[in-house]
Amino acid sequence: MNCKVHFLRRAFQCIKLGYIDVLHYLIKSHQIDLYIVDDNNRNMIFLSIIYNQPKILEYFLNMEPPIPNVNQAAENGNTPLHAAVNSRKTDIMSLLLCFAEIDVNAPNHQCNGATALHLAIIYGHLDICYLLLKAAADPEIPIEELTPLQLAQQMGNRAIESLIRFHVNKLRKGK
Repeated sequence: MNCKVHFLRRAFQCIKLGYIDVLHYLIKSHQIDLYIVDDNNRNMIFLSIIYNQPKILEYFLNMEPPIPNVNQAAENGNTPLHAAVNSRKTDIMSLLLCFAEIDVNAPNHQCNGATALHLAIIYGHLDICYLLLKAAADPEIPIEELTPLQLAQQMGNRAIESLIRFHVNKLRKGK
């Protein structure tokens, strides 16, 4: 196995196991490139989310630029924010949503343009919907011609429907 592949595997293992010190060493000693991705085009930020490693995620988000692209879509079209919604980890969501470069409205073009808000509605995650809307997720971006409000109605989730209705009304009053 060549040295580059060895360090690549080691970096991914560090993320999976939460070994910040070793990961930091690999990055600072230039053994790995910050822009590496796995076989599914998931970067290190994405991997820290799916492996439920908030401290690793925080390490990347707090490092001096350049950092891995926080909006980079994986092979399946999901961004790290989509992955965070799937994980339903509010601590990870909160970290991502505090990061200035996060695109809360990034669409997954392989899933009819679904945003993180659409996923949260589909999964019935009221807490995640609240965090996304608080972070300025657009409650009027449609998916398959359904607005988030219509999607919540179709899913039969009254609490999410009320939350979205509140945000839509708030937006319209602000214009």
